[in-house]
Amino acid sequence: MFIGLEILSGTHELVEKEVEKILGQREKEYLFPTLLLVKSRNISEDITLLSLFSRAAINLYLIPKYEKYNNPNDLYRISKDIPWPEIIKAEKSFAVVPKILPERLNRRIVGQLVGQGIVDRFLADKNTRPPVNLRSPDIEVATFIDENKVVLGIKLFKDNMNRIEEAINRLVILSLQIEKIRTLGEIYHTGICESAFEYFNAEPQKGRLLKSTFIELQNIDEEKILDLVTKKWKKITTEIFCFDEEIRKNIPKYKDIHISPLDRLPAAPIEVFLTNLTLAYPSKREQEKIANKIYNLLTSNEAWVETNLIIRTDIQISTIFKAEKIIDITLKGIPSQIIRITR
Repeated sequence: MFIGLEILSGTHELVEKEVEKILGQREKEYLFPTLLLVKSRNISEDITLLSLFSRAAINLYLIPKYEKYNNPNDLYRISKDIPWPEIIKAEKSFAVVPKILPERLNRRIVGQLVGQGIVDRFLADKNTRPPVNLRSPDIEVATFIDENKVVLGIKLFKDNMNRIEEAINRLVILSLQIEKIRTLGEIYHTGICESAFEYFNAEPQKGRLLKSTFIELQNIDEEKILDLVTKKWKKITTEIFCFDEEIRKNIPKYKDIHISPLDRLPAAPIEVFLTNLTLAYPSKREQEKIANKIYNLLTSNEAWVETNLIIRTDIQISTIFKAEKIIDITLKGIPSQIIRITR
């Protein structure tokens, strides 16, 4: 069985880096621009770990099956072939929600074909019919379909596991070349310092699993989930700092993050700096001004070796250091990019 990670388009290589940190080396399939499939060895363990530690994925899906199809009627057979009663409890309502669909297919027809396959499998195996609730289902069965392949998956977080801003803040961390980092500083607080603290120091998000559909599914290993959730994970290996001009208004979430006025940055012994300028200063004029200020501060600091920033694509990068574009992204409707700056 696979776990599907809903991701931002074009970010799969960075997300794979996070997956390997959390789960280790796994077989992966990149079938759609916004969906990365990861082969699971133990569904209860893997989904729990991703729920605790992933910030780069927008949502998670339990993927019982994916395969090629020739015509729309194949969707019914593919759906019915899945042992749904072993995954979904019969009393739970469901709805089929197309996530990706080619123009030639009708959403309503796809929903009917896949949904009927689910109902007929329940009737065949359990002689019972699960309720359908299109407005507020207990279980959302998502379909990802292109011209010749289909992925069916159970959405595990109704309101998404991470916001887009949280995913992008994690992506700028994942874009770092340096793996072992002793000191890291965020410039202008937007949440990167919290994400970095969680990533490098194994700070779990234990409350998220309680909001997940996963714990309501069949045949999950509740003892394994409880062991992972109650395990003591946190281990401070990287000191995290936050530099800002308005410290009192921008207090980081974790007390172990060191806060400092921006004017102390030139003398700070920090290896890596990160900043999300598109989130902190969205307007082009203001962002250009702030970017130049940051470049001047970096010029005065001799300790850093890498600085990665999220910046609008319509801003010209002007620095004495080496600058390299990692990926293009869109944040709050603003075309942006992750840039790596090194000496």
